[in-house]
Amino acid sequence: MSSAPKQEGSVRVFLFKGTKVLLGRRESFEECGAREVKEEMGLDITGMEFLKVMNDVLSEPKSVQLIVVLLREVLSDGRQTPAILEPEKCDGWDWYDWDHLPQL
Repeated sequence: MSSAPKQEGSVRVFLFKGTKVLLGRRESFEECGAREVKEEMGLDITGMEFLKVMNDVLSEPKSVQLIVVLLREVLSDGRQTPAILEPEKCDGWDWYDWDHLPQL
């Protein structure tokens, strides 16, 4: 018997007051991507392009559903160097030719 995939993410709540619903202003995918790059690498980006949203259901090592947003980004200044701002998440950054990515 297989179990349903575990969904990781957040819970959304619609909060009503009479016939009105409370809504908050959130950043776009592009704004979120730019913020993450700045927080994790200290880099400023520009020319971001939305590519695709993927819905992946994985069964190993545990059942999980992943919603993945893919964005293409360009450095606003090509002289910037990525920094390791979250060493608990990343050991380092290196540039690789798109046609010759390292094997995992």
